[in-house]
Parts: sequence; structure tokens; C-alpha cells
Amino acid sequence: MKLAILLCIPFFLGNSAWTIKEYENYTYESFYEREDVNQKIDNNNFDAALLEAALFYATNEIRLAKKKPIFSFHKVLLKSSQIHSAEMEKRNFFDHNNRKNRRLKKLSQRIAKAGGGFSSFGENLAMVNIYNLGKKGTYFVNKEGEIVNQKGSPLQIKTYKELAVYVVDKWMHSKGHRENILRDYSFMGCGVSKLISGKDGIPEVLITQNFGKK
Repeated sequence: MKLAILLCIPFFLGNSAWTIKEYENYTYESFYEREDVNQKIDNNNFDAALLEAALFYATNEIRLAKKKPIFSFHKVLLKSSQIHSAEMEKRNFFDHNNRKNRRLKKLSQRIAKAGGGFSSFGENLAMVNIYNLGKKGTYFVNKEGEIVNQKGSPLQIKTYKELAVYVVDKWMHSKGHRENILRDYSFMGCGVSKLISGKDGIPEVLITQNFGKK
């Protein structure tokens, strides 16, 4: 898994039953009880909006565990995150700076594009596949071209909850990402790309998490 960090001080994809109006109706506990959150990700029917919500609630679960106020959802930060994830997918890069589109190069520009209104902000990124590869992260390609584990069995695909919890856990084990998650920002939004084909055809997703303070 690749991770990146940007600390900034002062200064949609597919069809889904999940909409931004839903954010105000759930805690992470009640969100985790949803049936769709606990279904395995379908390569052919990827629900980007549901994963975005899962990342939001998984992050707030950590905030509560660390005795921090939970983040409030903000549509501007959702949009700025979606903009960057879509740009990374479209232009084939993984970086906080979009050097292939000068109008969206910096986080400040992307937040302004999405509506602005924040006195300080930050960003976490991740690029991760949807399979459960275990602690060693190993997999094999058999003679039929199928992705399998060491025993030759098909790899298990994560659920939306499992993938979100996995990403947030990885961020929490990375100093800069952890600092962003636990910083005194008040608002947050996560945006993801569509599924892309990574090494050996393994489906991957690009994730952007934006934080803001008024």
C-alpha cells in the first residue's frame, strides 16, 4: 500500500443508495450495521459513495477511541477529495501536487474549486487494492491467470467496512497521516476514484481524505 501526507497550516462515481444527506443520520456503530456496508466489494458494481462514507465513519471511530471530537461531514471536502482522486486516476499519478493540471495543482486550489471556506486544511492519500492479502501481502497468479493465495484458493475480497478500517489503520501507523487524523480539524470528507487495474490486474482504488477548519 502506498501512502502520502500533506500538512497544510493556515492558509461521483457510479450509482449508490448512499447520498450525502445520509451522513447526518448515522454514527459509526449504526453505519456498520448496514447490510451494504458489510457486503464484499463487487468489481463490476463498485459503490464509490459507500466506500467514501465507510472511510468517514472509520476515521470517526478512531477519533472517539483517542478521546477526540468526531469530524463533521462537509460537502466541500467531499468534493475536493473526489476531484483529486478522479484527477489521479485520469492522469495516472499519485501525489498531493497535481503537476498535470496547474489549476488543480495544490490542495488550496482544489478546496477553492469545491467551494472554499476553510482557514486551514490537510490531506491524506492512499492507493490500495480490494483483496485481503493477509499480513505479508502476498499473492500468486495461477496458470489460468487467476489471482490466488499460497494454497491456490481464490483471494477473498474485502467488504466496504473492512477496506475502510484497513486504510484508516494504515494511516494511523504512519506518523504524518496519524497527526492529520488526530489534529484539531473540525470537518472531513473522503473521495475515491473508480476501480483501476493495478499490477497483475488486481483492482485498486485511489483515496483522498481532506480535513478542514473554519
